[in-house]
Amino acid sequence: MVRTSKVKKGLRYVRDRRCSNRLPPVPLGQIPSYVRNACGGFWGVRDQWPDVEVVVSIERAREILAVGMARQVIELAMGR
Repeated sequence: MVRTSKVKKGLRYVRDRRCSNRLPPVPLGQIPSYVRNACGGFWGVRDQWPDVEVVVSIERAREILAVGMARQVIELAMGR
């Protein structure tokens, strides 16, 4: 039994983050936010609009990924 004061409201609950692929898709433009132990041992998932800081962070991560992928393609082409 979980006390009502220990439950984070407005979330969907999953057993662990691996189960989150069974959730409905995130609405366009929003990102999932995970809350550990939102209800007992369950993870809470909330779809939210990203703020400017998060958008900049996501763009930076995409740039780093693109550089890494390009480097891998070049190395494969050179036969390394």
